[in-house]
Amino acid sequence: MHGPIIFTGNHMNQFVDAVLILITCPHRVGFLIAEKSFNHPVVGGLAKAIGCYPVARPQDTAKKGTGQLTFEGLNVIGKGTNFLTVLKKGDKIRPGRSANAYRVVEVTSDTSALLGEDFGEPSPTEETYCNEGKYVEYDVFPYIFQGKMFEVVEAELGQGNNLGIFPEGGSHDNTDLLPLKAGVSAITFGVLEKFDINVPIVPVGLNYFRGHRFRGRAVVEFGEPIRVTKSLQDTYKISKRSAYRTLLSQVEDGMRSVLVTAPNYEELKLIHTVRRLYQRAGSLSTYQKQDLSRRFATAYRVLREKYKDGLPDDLSELQKRIESYQDELDKW
Repeated sequence: MHGPIIFTGNHMNQFVDAVLILITCPHRVGFLIAEKSFNHPVVGGLAKAIGCYPVARPQDTAKKGTGQLTFEGLNVIGKGTNFLTVLKKGDKIRPGRSANAYRVVEVTSDTSALLGEDFGEPSPTEETYCNEGKYVEYDVFPYIFQGKMFEVVEAELGQGNNLGIFPEGGSHDNTDLLPLKAGVSAITFGVLEKFDINVPIVPVGLNYFRGHRFRGRAVVEFGEPIRVTKSLQDTYKISKRSAYRTLLSQVEDGMRSVLVTAPNYEELKLIHTVRRLYQRAGSLSTYQKQDLSRRFATAYRVLREKYKDGLPDDLSELQKRIESYQDELDKW
């Protein structure tokens, strides 16, 4: 497959993620990179050498807000705040130590504002740091216009160059994907609309084994290309938001197809233990082990969804025995 291609990877190990894709992919790939890192004397030099594209991130220019706030649905209620001075439409608010920030759609007074719900982003109504009347300190992320960045990236893809993007938006240590940002959808449809090029999106699974340790192992797996279908193009003409949502869902499914994911570390450890116990005599390749673990992860997810109120006694007992076995192994 020749360019242009968009490669979408999960983001668990900072700059190592991009390096792994570069050394395992036969194509030259330029990544979206935080402008702060792009301007770094060492990292920035390497980023420029491989043709990366800087992105200004609001969190890199965040300011601490005055007073405290709480959320009531989409309403922001302040205490000792001066919203009319420090907030404007388009800014984002990050409450407490939350991993999420929420867009301001209206500032009504020094102590009240209204938030919006953005596609591909967590909802303020689900925020746990400042609900039920709990007031917390907060940070303000200033609005940054990204139109120029989109134009540059779309033009590069239009010329046949390749793009690497981590649609989760930031590096993390979670055992599952974070909600994907809609930027990859916007870029894909932008290139299709401006240059009539249906850019394939190739999911990349970066699976680490002790990834933060020296000489830790990693499996890099490239999934099946995802293209914008004719029906999705028709949807785009009617509703861009709906088309973005559908394509982003396909990208997430594609990324999950090349990853072993679990809601938490304990369940991920359980999955790998079961895979080792199940494995028949004879050695498997690393990719075969990865595929087997992924199948067990899918099966376990189905069981959890089927038995939401708790596993049957026999399955629960089996799980306890496997966990006990793993605890014994950990002691060694």
